[in-house]
Amino acid sequence: MSSMASRSGARTGWTSSSASWQARCARPALAKAPMTFETGISFYLIWLLAAAAPGPNVAFTIATGLSTPLPRALLAPVGIGLGGLVYALGVSAGLGTLLKASAEAFAVVKWVGVAYLVWLGVRQWQAAGRSGLAATPVKPKTGPVVCLQAFVVMVSNPKAALAYAAIFPAFIEPGGTAWQQFALLSGIAAAASVTVHCSYILLAARLGGWQVMRARPALVHRASGTIYLLAAAALALVRRGVAAA
Repeated sequence: MSSMASRSGARTGWTSSSASWQARCARPALAKAPMTFETGISFYLIWLLAAAAPGPNVAFTIATGLSTPLPRALLAPVGIGLGGLVYALGVSAGLGTLLKASAEAFAVVKWVGVAYLVWLGVRQWQAAGRSGLAATPVKPKTGPVVCLQAFVVMVSNPKAALAYAAIFPAFIEPGGTAWQQFALLSGIAAAASVTVHCSYILLAARLGGWQVMRARPALVHRASGTIYLLAAAALALVRRGVAAA
């Protein structure tokens, strides 16, 4: 009897030891992805449509593509993408809610954007006058200037912030980690915006772009200036609500 009990105890001890060893050697469960592939693709396609809608960002991109050599003009989408990341961070911190709730905050951002677009438009018209008199070749904007101007146009467009505030929450999974999902959505939105605005730049280059600028600088300056001023007028007329990024 004692021998049977001893063997039973040994088997029990071996089973317990084996289970413990298997538990230690078992692979840890894979962490749940912050977002499914299908959700990411859906968000990317929606953001492509939002970014492609006419607005200050598109106007700036087209005007830049008409008046700047292609390699430098392609830095405009980079500036817009960086500005979008700022708004994405702001929305995660509550900026979108502030702009929705506060007419004053919305108006401040909007009129800063209007003033900046008017300033860009006036400068283009002034350059058109100078290009008709000057004998020296027209000097295009440098790449860093293009990127910085695109960034300012983006962050001074309050309708873009409202688009982030309206679209992002619809793709946040309640059971997931919010900051991981915001980071992923921000990267996807930036990629979609860069894709759209690079397409506009390439379209402007296809229509003549810098080659036309060198041949008829006054015409291109006036066209670019008019685009900026029309964008400023459109931005001045907007009200709080969802709009393109």
